[in-house]
Amino acid sequence: MRETFGQILEGVDIVYHLAAQTSVYVADKDPLTDLKINVLPMLNLLETCRDRKWRPIVIFSGTATEVGIPQGLPVK
Repeated sequence: MRETFGQILEGVDIVYHLAAQTSVYVADKDPLTDLKINVLPMLNLLETCRDRKWRPIVIFSGTATEVGIPQGLPVK
């Protein structure tokens, strides 16, 4: 995976991180798979950057799971 990141990140200034699995319920049921999907790729990306002394800006996206399920619609 680091080899792939090394190839695709060369010369990149900004990385947008869009987690592949965002359900808290799925993560609770199978935390190891959630770790493999969401955490390990980010760790490999960061380690690749550190190894090659790259310092891109990393922008993390947000999801509705951060604030919870809305009580009503439309969301205020």
